[in-house]
Amino acid sequence: MMNSTNEWPLRGNPDEQVGAPHHIVPRFQLEMWSNSAKEILVVQKTSGKRFRTHVTNAGAERDFYTYVGDDGELHGHAEQMLSKIEDQASSVIKNALGVFQVFPPQSEDRVLLATLIAFQMTRGRKTRRALELQADLMARLRLWNATPEQLLNSLADGGVEVDSGSLDATREFIENLDSFEFSVDPNVHIGSMGQNALGALPFLMRMRWYLFDYGQPSLLTCDEPVALYMHNPLPTDSLGLATADELWYPLSPRHLLVLTRHDVGAEGVLPGDPATLATVNYRLVQNAYEHIFMHPDHDVLPTEMPDDMPLFEVAGGPNAEMLTRYNRPPTNRKTERRRKRR
Repeated sequence: MMNSTNEWPLRGNPDEQVGAPHHIVPRFQLEMWSNSAKEILVVQKTSGKRFRTHVTNAGAERDFYTYVGDDGELHGHAEQMLSKIEDQASSVIKNALGVFQVFPPQSEDRVLLATLIAFQMTRGRKTRRALELQADLMARLRLWNATPEQLLNSLADGGVEVDSGSLDATREFIENLDSFEFSVDPNVHIGSMGQNALGALPFLMRMRWYLFDYGQPSLLTCDEPVALYMHNPLPTDSLGLATADELWYPLSPRHLLVLTRHDVGAEGVLPGDPATLATVNYRLVQNAYEHIFMHPDHDVLPTEMPDDMPLFEVAGGPNAEMLTRYNRPPTNRKTERRRKRR
């Protein structure tokens, strides 16, 4: 990340975004599900609690993309970059959903929309929480069966000063290891977004693009609106962008963008089959991390809610008992927050 505003290629001062609410799902998309008062219906995934809120507040967190630069200061370049990506893709989506339905997007427009999708797959709280839990896992594996003496030697080798009380404190720490959770700074997530998005982009560009129009408001969305789908998966199959048969991305309550690895005919706008709605909405709810979003006048929440899923899974071995905590849905969904510097 750059630190100097003068070196930044985008117009305006990116640091104006420091201290501001950052939308994890683009606001322009949430507005598709809002009423005339710009209100949207929010459902908390775990509790089922419902409430209405203005789209300004939906799916937003203050300083979510603010990072600490090499100069030790807070910077807003990442949020400004995401805003630019959203602005460019919003015109492509607007043209696709407009009267003339300009779809499929051609060359540059396809890259702009694919870039939005790629970043949406990696910018949310689900990815951040997964990185935090992976850091916790790696720390625990390192501490597994370590003695207090070994830890102190490791600290000393790293230049940390230890004293006579360090051994007792380290022993107490090891005995109460389950009381702690190891994490990483939000910089780790923010710094990984671009690389992961660029890695996803070639897959998206090679897929076939279709826009399904259901004719009436029938779709919901969520805080992780890019959902992958696999036809007839085996229990041992791993779902990812390289293995998924389809990618689903709701663009409005009646329009679903589908990218697929399979050639099923000419790309274009197709009528949505009402028989597929239950499956699509169910998968979107399953993919949600914290929040599901609907138009206040169109409740399309599945009658039966899907089981929650772990953020990732790890194999057993000698540490099988310790690893079980990662092979289940997270009980704590909060992520590390950027704290103001004093």
